[in-house]
Amino acid sequence: MSKEKLTRTYREIKPLGSDGVMPIAGFYGPRPALDIEGFKSISYIEDKYYQMIEDAGFNLILYNEEDYNAKPQLYHEMLALAEKHNIKMLVIDSKLNADMTYEEFEDRIGEYSDYKSFAGIYVCDEPSSENFPQKFSNGIDQNIEKRLMYNFAPLSKFVNSYDNLIGYSNLLPRYHWMEATAEDYDEYIKEYCETYGAKFISYDHYPFSVFYEGGTPEAFKFFYENFSIVYKNAKKYNMPIWAFIQAGGFFGAFKQDITCEYYPSPAELLWLVNVSLAYGCKGIEYFTLVQHHLTAIRADGTSDNNRSGIIGTDGKPNHYYGPVKTANEQVGIVDEVLLKCESEGLIVTGDAKIDTEGLPEFFKTDSFRELKSVEAEEKGLIIGCFDYEGKTALYVVNNDRTALQKIKLNFNATVSYKVSSLDINTSGEGDFFEATLVAGGAILIVLD
Repeated sequence: MSKEKLTRTYREIKPLGSDGVMPIAGFYGPRPALDIEGFKSISYIEDKYYQMIEDAGFNLILYNEEDYNAKPQLYHEMLALAEKHNIKMLVIDSKLNADMTYEEFEDRIGEYSDYKSFAGIYVCDEPSSENFPQKFSNGIDQNIEKRLMYNFAPLSKFVNSYDNLIGYSNLLPRYHWMEATAEDYDEYIKEYCETYGAKFISYDHYPFSVFYEGGTPEAFKFFYENFSIVYKNAKKYNMPIWAFIQAGGFFGAFKQDITCEYYPSPAELLWLVNVSLAYGCKGIEYFTLVQHHLTAIRADGTSDNNRSGIIGTDGKPNHYYGPVKTANEQVGIVDEVLLKCESEGLIVTGDAKIDTEGLPEFFKTDSFRELKSVEAEEKGLIIGCFDYEGKTALYVVNNDRTALQKIKLNFNATVSYKVSSLDINTSGEGDFFEATLVAGGAILIVLD
C-alpha cells in the first residue's frame, strides 16, 4: 500500500470538527483495573462508563495509559465500546516510529484502524525544549532531557502527513515558578509549530490549581499571557487552538486531606470554557476524564471521589460531572458557528483589563465593526470578536465568576441579530442588545 491508498481507503474519516461539531476531548481513561500503592481500582472498560462519557458530551478520548503493543485485545474492546457510543479515540502504540515505511505503518495501524472510533495516534504529552522550562516542577528539579521535543517530532510529522489522521501532542504551559521567560515559551511554541507537522496547538494551563493555591491575581496574569503567546503563534502558523480545561485542582494530592472547597467551582469551570471559546479555540479538552486514583486517596486510605475528573474512583458521576456536561451543552449550541469563525481579536472591560493589560490581541477600545460600545458591571466582560463568513460574530463572556451580570451592547446602526446560548436563544433587530449573563456564562451573537 501507499500513503495515497490509505488516504483513499479511509476517505470517510473526516477531520475532527469538519462536520460542524467541535471536538470535546477527555484525557485519562477509561482504563482497566489497577493495583498501585496498595489501592485497587475498578475497571472502567464497561459499556456504562462509555455511556456516561457520551452523555456528558464528549466525542474524543485522548489518553488512557495503555499501550496497544502490550495489550492489543484491550484496545479492541475499548475501540469497540467507543464506536458504539459515537466517541473517537487516539491509540498509543509504542511499535510505531518514524523510520517505518508507509507500507509498514499502514500494515500496523490496519490492525485497529477499521474501527470508526479510530482518530489517530497519541504521540506525547508535554514535551520540553532545550530552553523551556528551566525548572520543570514547583521547587523540584527533574530530568527533562528524555522528553525533549525533537525526539517526538519525527513520529508526529509522519502521522500528521496523513490528512485524515491526528498525530497528537499536548504542550506545556508556562507557570511563574518555571524560571523561564515569555520569550523562552514563545520559542518553544514556535519549535512545535515548525517541526511537528501538527494540525492544531494543544496546551494546558490551570489558573485554579495547586500551582497557584487555588487561583490568585498572579495566576490570571500568567493564564492570559500564556494564551496570548499560543494565540499569536496560532495566527502566524494558521493552526487552530485546542485548550485544556481543569476538571479539578488537586492533581497531586495523594494521601492528603483536602480542607478547602473544591476548585474550580462550576462557574469557574464554565468561565474557563467560555474564555477559551472567546479566544477562538476549535477544540475543548478536559483533564481529567476519569479520576486518577492517586489524586483521590486521603491520608487514612479512604477515597475522595470529587477532587477531579468527571467519573470518580467509585465509578459514579462526581462533583464535576454536571458542570462539565453543562459547559459541553453550551459548546454544542455555539460550535457550528464558532468553527467557521476567524478570530480578529478580543475586547476586555472592567476588572478583566488588569489581567490582560498590554496583550496585543486585546483591542484598546470596546468597539468592533458594528459594535460601538459595551456597558457592563465592575467585573467586566471578555468578548471574542470574529469574522463569520463576512458577518460579525461576538462571543460575550461574563468575567464575574460568582454572580449574574447585566450587559448592554450598543451598535452604530440598527442591525439584525441572532443570540445563542444555554440560557438565551433569540433574534431581533435594533441598535442595542441587553441581557443578563450567568456567572461565567456567555452568549454568541451574530450580526446580519
